[in-house]
Amino acid sequence: MNEGLNGIELTQLIMQDRSGIAVLVMSGTEGAEVLATASGFAFLSKPLLPAALFGRIQELLADRIPVQSEKNIDERQKRTG
Repeated sequence: MNEGLNGIELTQLIMQDRSGIAVLVMSGTEGAEVLATASGFAFLSKPLLPAALFGRIQELLADRIPVQSEKNIDERQKRTG
């Protein structure tokens, strides 16, 4: 990490070039949730269970990954033989 920057500041810097990335801030530090949500980032508190992490990632990516319908899959399979 860049010296003098916390994780949220570094993420804000990265998002200047890559504004479409999904960000999930994970922290066990008191007050981190307030900073993360004020910056528009999703937050998950540590300690956490793997199922909670997986669920939160699914939520974040749900809007970003187009759902493949069976019709689209069938059409793609026909084209590729």
